[in-house]
Amino acid sequence: MAETREAMGALFDAAALEALEEDLEIEEELMTEVVDAAGYLIKTHKAQAIPMFDTVFGPLFGRLLKDAKVPETLLINAICVFDDAVEHLGPGAHKYLPTCLPSMLAGVTSESPYVRQAAIYGVGLVAEHAKVQFQNVCGQALQKLVAVASHPQARDEDNLCATENAVGAIGKVCAHYGSRSDVPADKLLPLWLSHLPLREDMIEAFVVHAQLCSMVEAKNTLLLGSDNGRLPQVLKVLCEVLADELADKATIGRIQKLVQPIKSALSPQVLQTVVQQLEGKTQKKAKQLLGV
Repeated sequence: MAETREAMGALFDAAALEALEEDLEIEEELMTEVVDAAGYLIKTHKAQAIPMFDTVFGPLFGRLLKDAKVPETLLINAICVFDDAVEHLGPGAHKYLPTCLPSMLAGVTSESPYVRQAAIYGVGLVAEHAKVQFQNVCGQALQKLVAVASHPQARDEDNLCATENAVGAIGKVCAHYGSRSDVPADKLLPLWLSHLPLREDMIEAFVVHAQLCSMVEAKNTLLLGSDNGRLPQVLKVLCEVLADELADKATIGRIQKLVQPIKSALSPQVLQTVVQQLEGKTQKKAKQLLGV
């Protein structure tokens, strides 16, 4: 009888656990729908959505960020809501930074690639849209972002989206805070360039490749090197962006104007080396573009 009761108890525990997991899955799916709805409202109504955010979404998702035992899916959803708030609500959302920015910074080095991606994207947005508040965490954030971009598994499939968002965030930090002593742009920009072109997250890719154009147009020596030593690497990236259409039409037009002067600045041997580093249709298009 004791063995029978033990077996029945084990079956009951297994059934209860399965039922609980199903309930949690339904709740997480519902929360994802709520997050999507919040995102649409925020993106559509911008600052006009602040009263609604203050009443409903801010308190709800703020509590999730403060819960150390919150399930991963809910944590991702909460961070994503505040990502949208920082990006689209303007200064009216800055009052939530004491609530969401610590979670974003902690999430940058999370073991979960999905938490990492949401958190890193948020850190990049704070750097871009809330410069006063970001000043106090700039060095800390940058250290974490560099660790992500420099990790030995940074380019693994599971990590690639988070890595590309880290690359984008590093570029934003260099653009907005490059004069700070704790932002060594001379070391960061070569790391940034080494990850280009971006291919996994096209939203990030379009932004980053446009930033690359701006730096080349400005003849940024921290990127190009004092002797233009990284110009061949830049040309290779630009050829890949053009060949594989990894930018919007405006950026494509800018790149097409940049290629000719860069080509003129390099020897035929260097141009051949650049082309040889490319493969397949990308190499074929680069040959046509460079006339080699």
